Amino acid sequence: MPATSLELPAPKRRTRRIYLASSWKQARTVSLMARLLRFAGHEIYAFTEPDLGHYVFDARHTFGSWVEGATARQMMQTKEARRAFAADRDGLNWADTCILILPAGRSSHLEAGYAVGQGKDLFILDVPVPGEWDVMYGFARAICEDIGDLCALLADEKPCEATKGGETDERKTDASEA
Repeated sequence: MPATSLELPAPKRRTRRIYLASSWKQARTVSLMARLLRFAGHEIYAFTEPDLGHYVFDARHTFGSWVEGATARQMMQTKEARRAFAADRDGLNWADTCILILPAGRSSHLEAGYAVGQGKDLFILDVPVPGEWDVMYGFARAICEDIGDLCALLADEKPCEATKGGETDERKTDASEA
């Protein structure tokens, strides 16, 4: 019988279902991150991708200048805003991980908070802008300033248990050591 060599399979990297949360001002960055993370083997929900069947809603584009004077209540009474909310909520429910790409606005911060409340991993990609921070970023699994570091964490870390009652995950990065 011929000798055979035993080849061990490469360790499996964790594939994640990732929801990208950010601002329309960051649309190019979100699209680039979506492509990069897909290349790394992850499944992605990005609000910038109508060609993948996602409902894309940009209030300024849809409603023009009217949106500048609209209240939250008025906006949420429109079928477009309700449809956008449902699509994004479904995307968040589908995901096991949320990445908040900074700088970001109110909506994306609500999305990140919802994800944490649902027991999902939250990572923050911080494109440093002096003065743009919040102590509640302590809910994040990690705050990364480098895309490479973020990708390594996504692939190699074990999923965290849901953060409950303000208790934090002990495996956090520099922010938790301060």
